[in-house]
Amino acid sequence: TPARAPLPPAFLMDDLVHVDNLLDSVLAVVRERGKITETEMASLLNITTQKTLDHALEIVERSLVTKVVCESSGRSFFEARGRSKDHYVCLKNHCSCDAFAYQVVTGKENYVSLAP
Repeated sequence: TPARAPLPPAFLMDDLVHVDNLLDSVLAVVRERGKITETEMASLLNITTQKTLDHALEIVERSLVTKVVCESSGRSFFEARGRSKDHYVCLKNHCSCDAFAYQVVTGKENYVSLAP
């Protein structure tokens, strides 16, 4: 049988909690001030790269992100439109876009900081 390629390290639950807490605090500041500051940008760079952050901010600034809330359960997710007008589903720790699959799932980019 052929040798299997090693799998990327699994994300630890503590890491996901750290990311959630960081995102919640950044969003709270942005909601309060109505803008993202250099401090929040620096915090976000702890969990992603400048290139990915720039792309994310671009689609937000262009109003290409919609929050969808299910009436019966109250659960929500985000729908983002890409440059090619494709629609992507963005859940808490996953996005259906090709960039997420390439950069995060294949291990080309970490999207969580392993240091608290």
